Amino acid sequence: MTGGTLGQWASLVAAVALLTAFAAGILAVMGAVMAAVLSARGGALRRRQSVRLACPMRGQAVECEIVQDVRTGQWKEVRACSAFDPPHAVTCDRDCTAAMNLGFGLGARLVAGAGGGAAGASPSAPPAVH
Repeated sequence: MTGGTLGQWASLVAAVALLTAFAAGILAVMGAVMAAVLSARGGALRRRQSVRLACPMRGQAVECEIVQDVRTGQWKEVRACSAFDPPHAVTCDRDCTAAMNLGFGLGARLVAGAGGGAAGASPSAPPAVH
C-alpha cells in the first residue's frame, strides 16, 4: 500500500471509529440532559409575568401573576390574583388567560419590574430573547 503499512491504516481506522463513538456518546448525553430539563419545566419555556388587567368575570381591575409560554406567547395559567385571599388560592375558571390568548387585551399592562418587560407595556407578545 502507498503511504503506510496495513497496520498503520488499521490503527488510523480504529482511532477514527473510537473518536466517532465518543462524539456520538457525548451527543446522546447532551440530548438526554436537554430532554430532562425540558420535561422538568413542563416541556415549554415559561415566564411569569405580573400583569394588571380587567377581570372578565368580576368586572374589576386586578393584579395577576400569569405564566406565559415564551415560544408561543400563549398564556398558560394564573398563579396568583389580587381578587382572591390569599392571592395564590385562585379558584376561578381563569377566563382572563383564554381571553388574552384570543386577542382580547383586557387592558392588560405589565407591572413595574415584573417579568423583564417595561412597566405599562402590553404583555400580549413575548419580548425578544437576546
